[in-house]
Amino acid sequence: MKLFLLILFTISFIFTPSLAQTVVENEERLLQHLKSTLPKHTQPIDLRNNSVYVHFDLGQILDIDEKNGIWTAKMLRVFFYQSNSTIWDPNDYNGTDYLYLPEKMFWGPDITIPEAVEMRYKAHDYAGASYNGWQMTTASDMTMKLSCGFDVTKFPVDEQICTVTFAPTVVRGKGYRISTQRRTAELSGYVEHDQWELIRPVTFDIKEKMYGKVSFSEFQATIRLRRRSLFYQFVLIGPNMLIYLLSTFVFFLPVESGEKVSYIVTILLAEVVTVGTLSDIFPASSLGFPILAYFVTALTVHLSLLCLATVSVVNIHHFSEEDHSPIIEKIVKSKIVQVLRLRPSNSKPKSKIADKGSLLILENHLLENGANDALCENLKHFNNIFRAPMQQSQEPIWKILALILNRIFLFFHMVATTAILLYFYFKF
Repeated sequence: MKLFLLILFTISFIFTPSLAQTVVENEERLLQHLKSTLPKHTQPIDLRNNSVYVHFDLGQILDIDEKNGIWTAKMLRVFFYQSNSTIWDPNDYNGTDYLYLPEKMFWGPDITIPEAVEMRYKAHDYAGASYNGWQMTTASDMTMKLSCGFDVTKFPVDEQICTVTFAPTVVRGKGYRISTQRRTAELSGYVEHDQWELIRPVTFDIKEKMYGKVSFSEFQATIRLRRRSLFYQFVLIGPNMLIYLLSTFVFFLPVESGEKVSYIVTILLAEVVTVGTLSDIFPASSLGFPILAYFVTALTVHLSLLCLATVSVVNIHHFSEEDHSPIIEKIVKSKIVQVLRLRPSNSKPKSKIADKGSLLILENHLLENGANDALCENLKHFNNIFRAPMQQSQEPIWKILALILNRIFLFFHMVATTAILLYFYFKF
């Protein structure tokens, strides 16, 4: 057994270099054949269908900068074409059916990406040839910055559409056409982004264009992205809605509590602080101003008006009751106020003295029972005072007016709140 293994090892040691040398020689012969048949600087005359095919695949969305209109992505691009003059029989070259070639060894299409801003990284740039005449001129894994027009009007529930275009650098009258063998990207190795969701499929389209009197074709990949809005709903929209709804309770706080003004001012300051923090979250764009920014601005203005209304109500509530005009008293006691139920039910006038009927009954009772004359005289004196025509009402006019205004402001607040919420709901 040991002798057999020794003989086998000796035979493999002798013949293996010769087999490797044979493979190298065959590939060298094939390389010389391709050099003689493939042009290096000009387009092949037997280009099948006069077309260069583009293969594109998206690997990952790395970053999106809405402010500068730039997105960074990792992608794969492959350019290939078929030339009948490069077809060979694998049996003539010891079964070699594919050969990797040095970059730029033979002609490659001059295709560029118009949206490209910066090439961040490029790897695996190689070429190859197949026995059936297909030539792969460029296969590259790239990390590239590209330009894109972002519309942040519906932030944070917006969708963006970006394109990657492959177009010829130089347009010629009888130049090649750009085509593709697929209509959608594979996306088998795509890595999801934590803030943006890729809307599948990534579609391909061939567009025919004119440059003067010369027509040419472009390959365009359409990439649709949807922002993941869960973070913004909990951090941005939720707190603003809560602050806005809490402002309604200012109308139910009594003025006597002394917290009516401080409450609405605290709500306003909380909203202003929220607006300050939103400057780092909102995309800095004036071309498509976010609807949510309008919403936050409307909330701030509304809360500011509520602050003014609350200060007015508290100020009127503390006016002196001796300084009201007949017009104010007429308004407070008007039928319109009573019909609309704006006047509080507990604001009826209360006399600090017993009513007239009770005084008359008490006076007659004392006279019948022979009460003291001095006591009867005093009782008549109080009765005359009660009957005096110049008696003034003890009704708190200014306090009632403050309550009426509070209810009016509450009504307009509810109408404005409903209108703002419905408007921005349908806008989204």
